[in-house]
Amino acid sequence: MTTPMSPTLCTLPFVVRYSSPAMWATGGDITIHVQFSSTGLECPQILSQTFELFVRLAQTGALAGRSIEPWESGLTLESIQTKDGSMRLKLLGCRVDAGSLYVLLNLLLPHHEILGISSIDVIGHGALPTEQISVDLDDESIYPGIYERLPFEFIDEEPESGAYTFQARCSARVSEQDIEPLAIALNTWVEVVLAGGYEMSSIAPIDSYVEPSEDGLIAFGSMLEWTIFKLRADPESTNGIVNIFAVFHNRMLPLVTLEII
Repeated sequence: MTTPMSPTLCTLPFVVRYSSPAMWATGGDITIHVQFSSTGLECPQILSQTFELFVRLAQTGALAGRSIEPWESGLTLESIQTKDGSMRLKLLGCRVDAGSLYVLLNLLLPHHEILGISSIDVIGHGALPTEQISVDLDDESIYPGIYERLPFEFIDEEPESGAYTFQARCSARVSEQDIEPLAIALNTWVEVVLAGGYEMSSIAPIDSYVEPSEDGLIAFGSMLEWTIFKLRADPESTNGIVNIFAVFHNRMLPLVTLEII
């Protein structure tokens, strides 16, 4: 007996249509219409939990991409409506990179068998969705990038072992109170990776993994350090961490340098 392969972005088991990628970055509202082939009692709960996780990640600044200031990015979930085998979800104030849609789809894929999604329409600016998503993960990264105008020095040594240490030097001594919002944001990123949000070409979303250091986010003097191990997700997922640190720089304590070693 052959074991069925886990669904991936390249083998989407449902149709995804959208009106324009640009709609994610304008600060406008987006409606997502999910149609089910069969609806169980678990569907509304799973779908709402998945969208809530996606929204929490967006609010950290991780999905800002190259052009939007991470501290000005984000979106909120206004409402979820269920009717006749479908759900409508409304996202308000969307200022995130267009690649955020792929993160959302990845989060939905591990639940496909339970949800039984037949199609997803992403509607913005009142325009009907006419484009259909097609993904090739061997092409240039589809995920949100690092903000192009970081207000601190950034050095990426591009480690290849699956372990990444983020070392930040701040402009002043760091307190525990300073780092609490940063620790929460980084833990949200971990949740999204473990939930499959950043599929890579050789690993299905359901098989994604990352292991944060047991020490968590460490503060000593003016330095911050956070380490992750065994990353089994697209390496471009770490772009979101850099953007999260940019939010910390803007809202809590300015950084002098950030290094990935």
